[in-house]
Amino acid sequence: MARYENEGQWGREGYDYTQGREGYDYSRGREGYEHSRSREAYEDRSEPSTSRFTVIRRINGIISLVCGLFAAVLAVHIFLFVFEANFGNPFAAFVSDWARMVSLGLGNLFLPPNEKAQIALNQGIAAILWLVIGWLVTTIIARILLPYPDRSWYRRSQ
Repeated sequence: MARYENEGQWGREGYDYTQGREGYDYSRGREGYEHSRSREAYEDRSEPSTSRFTVIRRINGIISLVCGLFAAVLAVHIFLFVFEANFGNPFAAFVSDWARMVSLGLGNLFLPPNEKAQIALNQGIAAILWLVIGWLVTTIIARILLPYPDRSWYRRSQ
């Protein structure tokens, strides 16, 4: 017993595969497909231009990359410090200098008695903050500079 009207017809000879279950004609490609919403509803939407979208997307990508890089430098410094790397090594010294610059002033936020715990806790918080800052800035830029009809909280009334 068939649950659906077209069930069992897909393997039969003579079945017209260009007709969908709802009767849409797929043989003409996307032009023949009629959606439940009208075409005018899609044309009335104020979509951003492709070049504007691309520029904003690249700016957000750069911001995400920089914030992620700062968080990665802090994570590598935590790893090197906890596992007692030789900070006389140029790579370790370079990472340590960068970590000191991008720690957001959180180097002495918590002062546990263990120095490894202090570095891990303070710079770990700074790394997480860099990721949150990157997410927040890119979200705000996208919401303000790429307006959509459902995002009208920042627009003036006309």
